[in-house]
Amino acid sequence: MDRKRIGVVLSARSPFEWDLVDDLYDAADAAGYRLDMGLYSPRRSRFRVAAELAERCAAVIVVGPDRADRLDRLTSPLVVIGERIPDLDAVTIGTDEWLGGEIATQHLIDLGHTAIAHIGGGENSGAAERLRGYLDAMAAAGLREQVRVFDGDYTEQSGARVADEILDGGTPPTAVFAANDRIAVGFIAELRRRGVRVPEDISVVGYDDTEHAALAHIALTSVRQDTAQLAESGVAAVAALLGDSEESADTGGFGYYGSVALDPALTVRESTAPPRTAPTAPRFAPTAP
Repeated sequence: MDRKRIGVVLSARSPFEWDLVDDLYDAADAAGYRLDMGLYSPRRSRFRVAAELAERCAAVIVVGPDRADRLDRLTSPLVVIGERIPDLDAVTIGTDEWLGGEIATQHLIDLGHTAIAHIGGGENSGAAERLRGYLDAMAAAGLREQVRVFDGDYTEQSGARVADEILDGGTPPTAVFAANDRIAVGFIAELRRRGVRVPEDISVVGYDDTEHAALAHIALTSVRQDTAQLAESGVAAVAALLGDSEESADTGGFGYYGSVALDPALTVRESTAPPRTAPTAPRFAPTAP
């Protein structure tokens, strides 16, 4: 086992996770560690990939896990970047997801929107916190009766599906907060296919502020998670667990099982604007057969 090698488990399909990779390399280099990457997939679980990495690495960082991964079976030092999993002996580095949801929704409220919908990200605690931030912001603004929540799953396909559901369902909202950028991109693509303008007809906010969000033809307003800070905190946690930093003296090595929630920020681009007159259903192109 190489004491200066850190295993990293991540998805090949997540733009946010790949945005994090360069920052992890930078943070590891600065701290004197090397990284060994492992990709999970529907056929290769996070646990399986993490267990394989643990055989040759001193510690493992898992990006974006969920409760079904059974990471509690790992015996090596473990750091999680993403949502906190109850009863898992790991350091968790994440972003305040509730605050991110609140910031996204409040931005739309401040622009003058009242009919604001949310597209969720599925059944995980991160998506639940983003939803809670949306609901609390709507309630604080006296907009409980305007709340509309649609089921999504962090994919472009779910964003397109919800766009059709909204446009075929009568009067659409004037703004939508999507639980991640992939949902938002799929949502915007389907809106445009059906003749709906962004932001003139519907404003859209995403989450993660990935590279796709900054593309000129998307220009997505999005909640930014500071990947450099997440990476630096993750590598620092590994150093504490391994006793390679002064922090470990205070945390007791493996006793360092806390969680750190970093503050998100909003990157404002051209996908949001004050509301205009809501478009009517007959304007939209029909759903493709």
